[in-house]
Amino acid sequence: MPNSMGRALLITEEFRKFNPNMPMQMASMLLLIADRPGISLKDIGTRLEIGKSSVNRDAAILAKGWGKPLISYGRDPADARNNICHLTPAGVRLVQSIAHYMTGA
Repeated sequence: MPNSMGRALLITEEFRKFNPNMPMQMASMLLLIADRPGISLKDIGTRLEIGKSSVNRDAAILAKGWGKPLISYGRDPADARNNICHLTPAGVRLVQSIAHYMTGA
């Protein structure tokens, strides 16, 4: 079993297998959406301390997913001023491929 630093490296490698050029900011955004399904783009920006334009750009890229969309986002039915995000099946698979490294199992 790898130590915590070894697990961190394995997690990084899983993201690189999907796309070797995925910025860490997008990886963080993907993990946040996995942790909080239905999170708004505004709340993502607040939690990750990134600007609205960066959040919108990254969401658009993750929604295209380099050929495999990782997230979907659209208007919040409860408040049309907000866009909310969810993982797509491909996003769920990517997160699941790294989840066991996070728990150390």
